[in-house]
Amino acid sequence: MKRRRLSRTELLTRNPVWRSLKPSPMQQSAQVDLQLDAYSALDEIMFGRGMHEHLDSLACATNLALLLCERGAGRERLEDVTAAQLGITRARHRADQGKAIALDGPAVQPLRAALELLGQQMAIVAQGDITDALNEVMRRISTGHVLQATA
Repeated sequence: MKRRRLSRTELLTRNPVWRSLKPSPMQQSAQVDLQLDAYSALDEIMFGRGMHEHLDSLACATNLALLLCERGAGRERLEDVTAAQLGITRARHRADQGKAIALDGPAVQPLRAALELLGQQMAIVAQGDITDALNEVMRRISTGHVLQATA
């Protein structure tokens, strides 16, 4: 009895490494973790308990949303993301002057919209693309081209 020869596609799809790296949306648990961190940071700031780490969490989330917009996922909402980043920058400047960490009125709505957009992006963009975007965020931080975490 002669065995049927498997096609290249059949061999590839049986490979567990390929299956783990194939394009798929970010895992639900990772989405929840990232969003929970960003939304809890926003809540802490809104309730007057904001710390620099909370601004860092928001900066990370908006940087990721910005890069995914640049790559085509939600490009039409790029204005919300840049407005949110400007609001975070203003809050950071006030904090650096010794004032409380707080968001001004014009920053809150775009920030909420940017976080909502990030959730939508993570649900549709492949996990590998999100990882690439996070690596690009880190590269841009090292060269000073995105909103940077505080020292």
